[in-house]
Amino acid sequence: MDRRKFVAAGAGVLAVTATGATAGILVKTAGPVGERVTLSGWIAPAARGPGHYFVLGPDAGVIDPAINSTDQWPRQLTLVLPKDTQVLRPGKVTLQGKLYRGKFKDEATGHAASAVMTEATIV
Repeated sequence: MDRRKFVAAGAGVLAVTATGATAGILVKTAGPVGERVTLSGWIAPAARGPGHYFVLGPDAGVIDPAINSTDQWPRQLTLVLPKDTQVLRPGKVTLQGKLYRGKFKDEATGHAASAVMTEATIV
């Protein structure tokens, strides 16, 4: 799987890179720190693009909003970068990973998000 970058802007800059096996912080300057969390809900695959992320929400009808501005990102949704995209399937799920909040942009698709979970695994 190609490396994908997500860039956060806010008080500082945070770059998060996800691979098929791992996700980690590359650059951090006074930005948000990932918090280890467990989230439950419904996931759906990305609306378009290489299929490297999913969207987690509280309802069975969750869809990727595929937006270009974090101001439009629904507060109840989380963009999920799994450790292994082959393991996740659409439907009800409980995930554990690192949660980041801020302004993120997927360089592969141009989609924006205000909440991103990296290193996501099924619990």
